[in-house]
Amino acid sequence: MNKIIAVQDSKGNIYTMPSDSPKCILSVHYSTSYLQFVVQDYYVDNDGNEIFPEKDIIVPLNEKNWVDFIAVQVEEFGTIVDVNGGDF
Repeated sequence: MNKIIAVQDSKGNIYTMPSDSPKCILSVHYSTSYLQFVVQDYYVDNDGNEIFPEKDIIVPLNEKNWVDFIAVQVEEFGTIVDVNGGDF
C-alpha cells in the first residue's frame, strides 16, 4: 500500500497515512508556520492490554513567525519522511 504521507518523531518512530499498522496519522492540521500531526502510538502494557495513546508532532515550516508557535503546546518536533522512495 502506497503511503500518502509519513512523519517521524524525535525517537525515530514513523507514522503513516494510510497505515497498515497501529502507528498511524489520525489528522493533519496546517498553519502558515507548521504542520501539526495528530498520531496514534501503540504499545502493550504489563497486563497485556493494547494501549493506543495519541500525541502531537509538530513539523516547523517557517520558524521566523514565532507568534504562530505560542498556541502550540509541543510534545515534540518531527520531520516529514519519504517512505515510498519518491520525491516530495
